[in-house]
Amino acid sequence: MRRRDSRIGPAAARVGPAALAGLAVLAALTLGACSPAPPSGPVAMVWDRDLCERCNMAIGDRHFAVQVRSPVDGRPHKFDDLGCALLWLDEQPWGRDGAFEIWVREWGGERWLDARRAAFLRAENTPMDYGFAAVAAATGESVGLESARERIREVERARRRPAR
Repeated sequence: MRRRDSRIGPAAARVGPAALAGLAVLAALTLGACSPAPPSGPVAMVWDRDLCERCNMAIGDRHFAVQVRSPVDGRPHKFDDLGCALLWLDEQPWGRDGAFEIWVREWGGERWLDARRAAFLRAENTPMDYGFAAVAAATGESVGLESARERIREVERARRRPAR
């Protein structure tokens, strides 16, 4: 029986550490390209069971629900009112940088709307009384997300003032 030579052959000897490192990088890029894209968009709601991330109330009114997807871990956060979502975002370290997704339920419809493209109408009797409902198209009476956010902050400041 012939004994195998344990020495590296001439072709293998020419493959140095740089080439091996290059192969490792190529393999990592190939595997990275095959990994799934990070989650995006709103997720299914379990009405009357899912809880608002900020106030812990059950989310039952389909007309005012909101979802925010974290840019850190891709996790969706659910809210019963636009005010809860925007005030919660103010408390997040990434909440003002715009890297997050925010989806609002269309008032009077079944669709989720990108909140940055939606328009907001004043509404009475929202779950936490912040007073906004999302619609797909702007009207003369609607405002954008940042105007709604400022109004919600005003409402919250007024609620925190001590009664006289």
